[in-house]
Amino acid sequence: MKKILFLLMLCMLLFTSITVPHSEASANSKKICIDLGHQKKWDSGKEPIAPRSNTLKTKVSSGTAGTVTKIPEYEFTLNIGLKLEKEMENRGYSVYITRTAHDIA
Repeated sequence: MKKILFLLMLCMLLFTSITVPHSEASANSKKICIDLGHQKKWDSGKEPIAPRSNTLKTKVSSGTAGTVTKIPEYEFTLNIGLKLEKEMENRGYSVYITRTAHDIA
């Protein structure tokens, strides 16, 4: 989990400190989906891990929290994801984000 949080933070730093001209990025033809994963509300129901799979997993888990910051994973990923969404839109990309709030149905 620490590695995932480190990589997310690294990505955030890279996206906020590097500017790429829109012409280089060919942004207007690119579409990006940001899947923020965990959310605040837990759903312990089961679902297949993939289409036609017999292996089941929890539908929605709340994730973990930072060992030092105590920031919940669902909160951290939402904050990073919203910043990433804004940066990608500023660069001209068409962005779809899977959630924009902590509490979703």
